[in-house]
Amino acid sequence: MIIVIIVLIGIAISLSLLLIVDKKSKEEKANECIEEYFDEATSTELISEVLQTELMVKHKQEFDLKGKTLNGLYRVEGVLGEGGMGRVYLCRNIKLGNLWAIKFIPNHNLHKTRLRFAEEDILKKLHHIHLPQIVDIFRDDKGTYIVESYIEGKSLDKKHKEEGPFKEEVVLKWLRHLTDVLVYLHSMEPYPIIYGDMKPSNVMITRDGGAVLVDFSVSMELRDKNEEDYFTSPLGITVKFAAPEQLKGYLDIRSDIYSLGFMICHLLQGQEDLSKIGTKGLKGKVSKELLQLLDKCLKQDLHLRYQTAKELREDLNRLDKGKPSIISIFSKPTYQTPSDYKKLIAVMSPESTGKTTISAGLAWNYAEKGIKTILIDTDFINKDIYYYFNLDFANCLGNQGGGKIPVPQKINHYLSMYSEHRDVKVNLGPEIIKEIILRSKVDAQVVIVDLGRGLESPAYREILSLVDHKLLVVDQRVNVLNRLPLQLYSNRDWLKNTDLVINRYTDSGYLKGRNIKGYFKGIDVAEEGVFDLKINEIFYVREDYSAVLKALEEREPPVVYSTKIKEDIDALGQYYFPTNQ
Repeated sequence: MIIVIIVLIGIAISLSLLLIVDKKSKEEKANECIEEYFDEATSTELISEVLQTELMVKHKQEFDLKGKTLNGLYRVEGVLGEGGMGRVYLCRNIKLGNLWAIKFIPNHNLHKTRLRFAEEDILKKLHHIHLPQIVDIFRDDKGTYIVESYIEGKSLDKKHKEEGPFKEEVVLKWLRHLTDVLVYLHSMEPYPIIYGDMKPSNVMITRDGGAVLVDFSVSMELRDKNEEDYFTSPLGITVKFAAPEQLKGYLDIRSDIYSLGFMICHLLQGQEDLSKIGTKGLKGKVSKELLQLLDKCLKQDLHLRYQTAKELREDLNRLDKGKPSIISIFSKPTYQTPSDYKKLIAVMSPESTGKTTISAGLAWNYAEKGIKTILIDTDFINKDIYYYFNLDFANCLGNQGGGKIPVPQKINHYLSMYSEHRDVKVNLGPEIIKEIILRSKVDAQVVIVDLGRGLESPAYREILSLVDHKLLVVDQRVNVLNRLPLQLYSNRDWLKNTDLVINRYTDSGYLKGRNIKGYFKGIDVAEEGVFDLKINEIFYVREDYSAVLKALEEREPPVVYSTKIKEDIDALGQYYFPTNQ
C-alpha cells in the first residue's frame, strides 16, 4: 500500500513538473516571438495575436453591453468599433434622445500597461474641429467609459475598402485636416500629446468629406519636453501603421508624422499588403511635390523626418501655392463646422488697449453668423463692456450670494451676455466664475471671457486653465510692449501659447521690420527673473476712432459702424471658429 502511494505521489509530481515546463516553454516562446518581431519587424499580426487574444477574447462577455443602460443615462444600441484597448459603443441618451459614442476601456487593460493615458485627463479639454468632443467620463467596477460626440460618417478604413485607392486631391484634403490636428495636439500645454495610433480605422470621414481623428486610448502626454525619445510599452499600438522606433518601445511627436505619412501612402496605393507600401509605388501616380513630402515623413531616421507637424503643414501650404488654404487665417474653409464644435476664448490686457472693443466685436461677429455665443464680462471694477449693448444689466451679476449661479442677459437670438451696471457691486468668487464659464460652454458654441484687470490671481489663473485660446490685446506703442513683461510676469506660466492682437493699428510701416515676438522672449524683469512668453499668432485691428465713438453713442459694438474693424475682427473670428460665411 505504501509503495502504491509513493508511486502515485511520484506521478503527480512528474505531471506538475511537465505542466510547469510546458507553461515556461510557452512563455519563452512568446517572448522569443516578440523579440524576433522587434529585431526583424516581420510579423505584422503578432501583437494582435499575442496581446489582443489575452486582453479581449478572455473578457469577451464583459464587453457584451448591448441593450444595457450605462450610468443610468446611456442605452447601448450597437458596436461602432473594437480595438486592442476596448470597444466603442453607439449609445442613446434616454433623456435627450440624441446619439453618443462611448469608449469602454476595461480595468484589466488599464492595469496591464504603463502608458500614460491622455484620454481621460486631457481630451475633455480638447476642442478642435477635427476631434470629437468629450462630454462625460464615468467608471464602474468593470472599467472606464468615455462619452464623446457621435461622428456621423464612415471610417476611413471602410471607405478605403469600398472606394480606394483615392485620388491625390481627395487624400490631400484629409492630410491637411489630420496635420492640423497633430499641430494642435503637439502644441498642447503644459505637455504635448502624442496620438500614437494613426490608422484608417481611427479616422472618420464626415458627410461633407472632412476627416475627424477618433480613439485616443493609447495617446499619451510627453511630460519631459527635453527627452528626445519617450520610452513606452507597445501595448495597444497597431503594428501595421506604427513607426519603426515605436516597435522598439519608444516614440515622440515624429512617430505620429511617420504613421500619418504611411497611412496616406496606403490610401493612395490601395495595397492590401502593407509591407509593400511606400513612396516607390507612387512614382508617376502623384505629383513630385507630394512624393517628396511623403518621402520625408517616412524616413527611418527620426532626425531626417519633419521635426514638427508645423513643418509638415508649411510644406502642405506650399503645395497649394496660389490657392486658398483651409488653415489660412483669411481664407474661407471648404467644410461645415460641426454643431458640437466649441471654443472658449479669453481676451485680456493689463492696460487700456481696447480689449473691450475686441471682446464685444468678436461676440457680435459670431452672433451675426448664427453661432450661439455667450460673452462673459469679468471686469468687475470698470464694468464698461455693457456700454456697447443697449440693455440695463443691473443685478445680472450683482447680489448673487449663497453660491447662486446668475443668468445671462439675452442680446438677441444668438448672443447672450454676463455683465453688470457700473453702480452695482459685484463680488463673485473663483468657483462661481468657473461655474458660469462651464455652464456657458454647454449652452453656447463660442464663449468669450473678457478678463478683468482687477481679478485676483486665483480667479485669473482658473479662467486661463479652462480656455482653449488666450488673446492678449496691446496697441502699437512700443512703451506699452516694453511694460508687458513686468505686468504679466506673475501669471507667466498660465499664459503659454498666447495669441497677440495689436489694436488701434494706424501705421503699417511703424512695426514693419520689428520683431514683435522678441518683446516677449528672454526679457530680464528687475528682481523677478527672466520673462519668456511664446506668442503663436499676431493679428492687427485697425484704428477707427469715430466708429468707436458712434458705437458708444448708439450702444452697439464698433464693428457695426466700421468696415475696417469689421474686416479685421472677421479675420480673427475665422481663425478661432471657421465658418463658410
